[in-house]
Amino acid sequence: MSNFLHEAEIGTKVKLSAPYGVFNIHGAEEVWLSDPDAPVVFLSAGVGLTPTMAMLESLDGRHPDAPITWLHAAKSGDEHAYRPRLISMAEENPLLSRRVWYEEPVADDGMADPDNNLAKFHYNGRMDLSVLDEHVMHANHHKTNYYFCGPPEWMEKVRRELEDHFNIPRNRIHFESF
Repeated sequence: MSNFLHEAEIGTKVKLSAPYGVFNIHGAEEVWLSDPDAPVVFLSAGVGLTPTMAMLESLDGRHPDAPITWLHAAKSGDEHAYRPRLISMAEENPLLSRRVWYEEPVADDGMADPDNNLAKFHYNGRMDLSVLDEHVMHANHHKTNYYFCGPPEWMEKVRRELEDHFNIPRNRIHFESF
């Protein structure tokens, strides 16, 4: 849809509707009532970061002891929305870990730096969860919830990686197709 809007001629008529879906973080509230420091992991690709960003913003200050991991894949920094805001949030919150993959980084993106949480990006290529350790993924915490949004093929790959590589049970995996 974004490409369509960018390429549409002025005066093109489009039909719009209110956003819809059931993808939200409300289920995590139950977890945090019993375990206020239960981690949460957000994963996104492309514009799938929009709903996960809203969820991340909704946590701001509400669960100060909860570790948060933010994982995102984009073609390059030119297509990475909210990058300055996410870096700023990581500067302010030492419990927020960021890891970003760029498939085709541009010169302004600099070099990948997997050891610097505040780097513009951390890995070259497509998102590969197997490069992450259990600490970043919070896989050993039995109440960690995983929220992700992106293209259908990417989401299927992420779901398989969470289940097969990290042994995450399906009831802790939440996603929305678009």
